[in-house]
Amino acid sequence: VCFNEMVGLWLQDWAGLHHSYDGDRLQWNWKLSDEQYPDWNDLRSGMEASGIKMMTYINPYFQANLDDPDAIPSSQYTTGDAAGYFIKNSANETYPFKSGSIKFGCLDVTNPEAVEWMKDIIKENLIGEAGSYGWMSDFGEAVPFDAVMHSGISGAEHHNEYPELWQKLNRDAVRELGMDDDIAFFSRSAYSKSPGNARVFWLGDQLTTFDEKDGLNTVVIAQQSGGLTGHSLAHSDIGGDTVVGYSFAHHH
Repeated sequence: VCFNEMVGLWLQDWAGLHHSYDGDRLQWNWKLSDEQYPDWNDLRSGMEASGIKMMTYINPYFQANLDDPDAIPSSQYTTGDAAGYFIKNSANETYPFKSGSIKFGCLDVTNPEAVEWMKDIIKENLIGEAGSYGWMSDFGEAVPFDAVMHSGISGAEHHNEYPELWQKLNRDAVRELGMDDDIAFFSRSAYSKSPGNARVFWLGDQLTTFDEKDGLNTVVIAQQSGGLTGHSLAHSDIGGDTVVGYSFAHHH
């Protein structure tokens, strides 16, 4: 029997949970949740004493409807919205995004001030407060074609460029701390120049089946396609992610 040494512990829910009709989901407000992890520092110390690095999660979205209404005035969404850091619609208002029960704004990576703000969140909250040595740098593939960017270009023009700039933002934050050799983040979205900034890619949410359209066997095809286009360092979820139409998915 061969055992691989555990070198990292990935905790996606470090920022807390959002509870609604679509289940318990990650809260998109990028700072450590004392409610979710009241003993985070003890956990972190224990892991690091065993040579295990902490890993977390971030995406370019900021949730407007936090579960705790008292937290909304000081939320990152409120800050970013007031500063104009999010993608706009044709009325020059924050473009209203929705994912199930979550309402959110999307970071405008063509806005230099927004980029600096987000880099500070990564440096101070992920790396500083949470002690992250890596994270999933999620999403970046869903810029609406009718959106308007700070730079003046349309969402249609910017759509494929967004992942590259999102990954560059993450990489620059790491480099500015002098930790490029210590930290590894993995990215979901990509375009032609993404391998220049992303450390490794993740192949998304396959079904927990061997379905030929989106099951585990599609991972092999995705790895081959990625390798042929320069995205050679990639991985997938070992057992898939998405469960559809299976009763056991709702059992606890």
